[in-house]
Amino acid sequence: MVYSNTASLGDNGNGGGIYLDECRAALSENTVRDNLGSRDSLGYGGVRITDSDVTLSHNWILSNTGSVAAQGQAGGLYLYDTTATLDSDVILANVGTISPTASTYGNGVWATAGTVLTATNVIIARNGLPGRGHGVFLSGAGGPITVTLVNSTIVSNAVGGIYCSGTYSVTLVNLILWGNEDDLDGCTAAYSNVGDGDAGTGNISADPLFVGAAADDFHLHPDSPCIDRGASPVTCTLVPDEDWDGDDRPIGGGYDIGADEVWQYVYLPLVLKN
Repeated sequence: MVYSNTASLGDNGNGGGIYLDECRAALSENTVRDNLGSRDSLGYGGVRITDSDVTLSHNWILSNTGSVAAQGQAGGLYLYDTTATLDSDVILANVGTISPTASTYGNGVWATAGTVLTATNVIIARNGLPGRGHGVFLSGAGGPITVTLVNSTIVSNAVGGIYCSGTYSVTLVNLILWGNEDDLDGCTAAYSNVGDGDAGTGNISADPLFVGAAADDFHLHPDSPCIDRGASPVTCTLVPDEDWDGDDRPIGGGYDIGADEVWQYVYLPLVLKN
């Protein structure tokens, strides 16, 4: 666990939890929690990665803060000019800045300037403070941004689910976007459950019926409308063959939307014999 660290008190804080620069790295099964980028200046809270090639899998990045009193560049994960692969990570309840007057960006994930990000089975939820903060924020000068998000759950982020500006290319398939103030800004999704009802091939707009979202349990209820409604690998080659828990996909008649694939049980009748 990377817990309760502070990158800087008075100067720019380059990653309160983890800072990677110009490297190749694989981070797996870590918890990066309650870290602070900077108290008094610009800060990056949980994980900052620049000019690198990284793989993150089964990590929890939660409750990190970019800055207390100044601009918060990223609460959870910041990527600059980096090739990053995310698999089954959880990015939860991160905050860019606590200051009510300072600007804040990328409270969950901020990808900028030359970044290539591919993410599957990722949960990005409850990032930002009321009226401030996105789940995924794509913006920045200095190079194009290429992002592919597949079978991920992006819910209850303060301002928006996914925000795009600048020069970018995005592929969004089999996503649950629900409970964000604005689910999609500057982009479109396909075969997704979008609360705003944004148009897109195969999209639906219906309560996803999580098992316990209030307790951060984003598994799908057996009655969820997301079951069997997602695209298959025939439509999108990056659709994974496992879900966030490592359960096989598909189970049942098709691929489920979001990070979870629901187990389906068959109950046989009880037969009593003399």
